[in-house]
Amino acid sequence: MLGELDRAAAILEEWESTVGPDVAGAVDEGRIIVDVPDRQDTRQRIDALRRYQSTTGCFRCYAWTLSELLEADGRFAEAVEALDVARSGLPNGELWQMWHPMSYVGAERLGRLYEAMGDSAAAAEAYRAFAGSFSEPDASVATRTRRALERAEALESN
Repeated sequence: MLGELDRAAAILEEWESTVGPDVAGAVDEGRIIVDVPDRQDTRQRIDALRRYQSTTGCFRCYAWTLSELLEADGRFAEAVEALDVARSGLPNGELWQMWHPMSYVGAERLGRLYEAMGDSAAAAEAYRAFAGSFSEPDASVATRTRRALERAEALESN
């Protein structure tokens, strides 16, 4: 998830060499995390993730990554669907603090996706939702929230 594929591959190789067959599913999941991003062809990566989701029956698993790949492939409506699946599966409880920022970033991405699809009203709403998620944004998101508000205003004025 953090993009440190070399480190993830090394950890997975060490893990595969020390664990038994009863964790084969987890090893398979780890392998898809490491292998899919290495594929050069976006469509192959999309197909690989969808096969994995089908195999496991977990369509929320890697839906976020699937959405990114679909966006990169110009399949914006499918990317919105995958992003909605990913955001609907965000956990509550203790894990919420770790995953909650994804809902913010998801709103920002929805703005881009809706804009690419030509839906200015939905894009502006998503950009405003992203910017409104932060009462006092720190420096790491202040520029992004400002840009999101500017983009929303520009879309609404057209």
